[in-house]
Amino acid sequence: MTLALVSRVLIPSYIIFVEDKFFQPAFKRMNYNGTLRLIAVGNLKYQKNYPYLIEAFKKLPKSIRLDIYGSGELAYQLQEEIDKFKLHNIRIVWRAPRH
Repeated sequence: MTLALVSRVLIPSYIIFVEDKFFQPAFKRMNYNGTLRLIAVGNLKYQKNYPYLIEAFKKLPKSIRLDIYGSGELAYQLQEEIDKFKLHNIRIVWRAPRH
């Protein structure tokens, strides 16, 4: 297997990669006014590993915000974890599943 250097990342050459305008230096600089807002969308279940995402946010600056959109078996557990550690930069936007 050979490796190719694309935008400072080594990737195996058998992966097809399309370099577009967002890899140009002008697009690498972001002006986000001190706050970066991220979203995660999906079923709130064990296989999606949302607890790991929340664990990572415990170590990130509070200026990085996360909105999680979804519903599922982990919704209450995730909200408890967010409340327990006062992670005010994480918000779960969900509805209870219909029965």
